[in-house]
Amino acid sequence: MMRRRNPVRAHHYELYEEIGQGINASVFRASGSQTKVKVNVKLPGGKDDSGSSEVRDLKAELERLES
Repeated sequence: MMRRRNPVRAHHYELYEEIGQGINASVFRASGSQTKVKVNVKLPGGKDDSGSSEVRDLKAELERLES
């Protein structure tokens, strides 16, 4: 069975509404701009902390989901 690979760049999605929020991230209902597939998107919250351990953990989680 082939798994569909979803785009990983923010501009590939249209966000509709926030459906959850944690300490370091928010989750939004969204759909792919081109595919129109409905998904949930987890985004780091607030300030630019791209070097933080939370963002590294989130990137690792996205990579696991892709494979």
